[in-house]
Amino acid sequence: MKRRFWIWALVCAALLVGCRQDDADTTDQSDTPVVDAAVQKAKAYIADSQNADGGWPLLPGEESDAETTAFAVWALAEGEGDGSQAAAVQSGEAYLKAGQREDGSWNGNTAHTVFTLIALSAVDKSESEPRSNAVKWLESAQNGDGSWSREPGGEGTLIYTSAVLSGLQKIGYEKEYPPIARGAKWVLDRPAGDGGWAVQPGNLSDNFATAWAAQALYRVVEIPTQMEWLRCAQNVDGGFGLRKGVMSDPEITSAAAAALSLQDWPMIDQQYALNYLIYIQQKNGSFISALPVELAEPKQNIQTSCFALIAIQTLKAAGARLP
Repeated sequence: MKRRFWIWALVCAALLVGCRQDDADTTDQSDTPVVDAAVQKAKAYIADSQNADGGWPLLPGEESDAETTAFAVWALAEGEGDGSQAAAVQSGEAYLKAGQREDGSWNGNTAHTVFTLIALSAVDKSESEPRSNAVKWLESAQNGDGSWSREPGGEGTLIYTSAVLSGLQKIGYEKEYPPIARGAKWVLDRPAGDGGWAVQPGNLSDNFATAWAAQALYRVVEIPTQMEWLRCAQNVDGGFGLRKGVMSDPEITSAAAAALSLQDWPMIDQQYALNYLIYIQQKNGSFISALPVELAEPKQNIQTSCFALIAIQTLKAAGARLP
């Protein structure tokens, strides 16, 4: 097994020479302390990017927004912690609580609302009036067909519906909860037809949509075919791109890891994914992607860095180690 790891590591190193992201960290990655160091670097990058108002922006130095702040609080509060980011989490929590609208939502946006619920639940899992009001707003925002759009009344989309479904389950709601049952049926009825799901109806399956749909459905109904499709889409470098063979991206890889970790994902594949994320982490602890819709080109950004940190901590907790 050890020989297989080293052969794979050498192959991946050769493959990645031509596509290494700017300023990527190339330090030795042979043991568990490297994973711990990567976690601490990512946490430090995120904490250091916090604005004076307690929130976080997508790009350091810009204006704070609720969604990125939710990602940051979630990432810093989840997993093992030494308390060094406690003050950042506390001020981020206060920023989020202050931003809740009277109707219970954050910005009238379903994604902002459910991600904020995840973040606040990562800090404090107890029931509260803000949490209850937010869940009621999400219930009212659900379309009659079971889907969710960005804002109430819009046409349902796979990503928004999947995000809300996975978020509600993450904060403790079960598959019997009527909004989850209706939403899950909507997602289940809209596969791409070639093995997974697609962001846009009529397109070929892609890893990002399939990963989010899998997170939405896995606790509700068994989807072995789609999970196997996603598992087989992992690239040789250990990461996941939009589709198999397309250059791997840390945020898509993180979404795939979140989905596949819900089942008995082969440990060797988890180790490949972990190695990919450690390999492309920047020296300042950040990760580069163009996946956030606000970005026109790949950049170091807080959203991707948060999802990568969550994925690394998830893989580490599952027992994944580096070669």
